[in-house]
Amino acid sequence: MTGARDQMTTPKAKPNRAKPNREQRRRYVRSRHMLTKFEDGGEFDGLEVRTKRVSIDELFDITLQAAELPGDVSDMDVEQIEATKDLLGKFADFLVSWNLDQPILDGDGEETDENEPVEASYKGLMSQDFGFVFTLFTTWTAALGSVADPLDRRSSGGGLSAVPSIPMDELSPSQPS
Repeated sequence: MTGARDQMTTPKAKPNRAKPNREQRRRYVRSRHMLTKFEDGGEFDGLEVRTKRVSIDELFDITLQAAELPGDVSDMDVEQIEATKDLLGKFADFLVSWNLDQPILDGDGEETDENEPVEASYKGLMSQDFGFVFTLFTTWTAALGSVADPLDRRSSGGGLSAVPSIPMDELSPSQPS
């Protein structure tokens, strides 16, 4: 019975024509994701990485964990390597998508002219070189911890208004009643 569901009719709900109250109109829904674009003309120009936002508590945990690691991989001991893998696992948990492709290799391990997307996951992240992943991680944490520029309010910065004041006359003394 193909298409039968399409032919069935159901009563249509009446549209809610009530005006939303003032509070409902002013609600703001913030995206759970953030998009980082690399547009500096550098090595990663054109790369876009979408990640989940993190809570302040999670940000502090990630920052504290990252601060304990040495800046050079060659200086890491086994415990620090495991801590780094754990930290990158946390980063991968927040990774939603990216537009990262990699060349397809032929049977001899040589790059072909064809590309394939890299999975936005821990496995995909760990298949990349450390410098690239470290750049992504530090850019992400910097974006999480930065404060967005305020909206342009066209403020005079507290100075005098550019609009001339309204001329006023002095009040005449009060008349006794």
